[in-house]
Amino acid sequence: MEEKIKEKFNQVAKRVANEFGVVIHLAEINGKRWSYIGGDDIPEELAFDTHCLKISDSIGTIVYGWSNLDKKREKDLLSYCQQELIDL
Repeated sequence: MEEKIKEKFNQVAKRVANEFGVVIHLAEINGKRWSYIGGDDIPEELAFDTHCLKISDSIGTIVYGWSNLDKKREKDLLSYCQQELIDL
């Protein structure tokens, strides 16, 4: 992953973890296929609580701990990720 993209994603992921209490991984979307690009380790208790959050046609995040979010927080997370990651 390009260093600038990695640095930006790491900043976003850290804020998401602190503010939303979930872990995100960056993924490239190619049709129906989501390919892992980057992200930190996943706490064991969140490993099977996932949701694919589409940011754009080509970028998404895999959210670990999705069930910890209510509907408003889900929308807030999507909005924040779109603001910060749409240009990656």
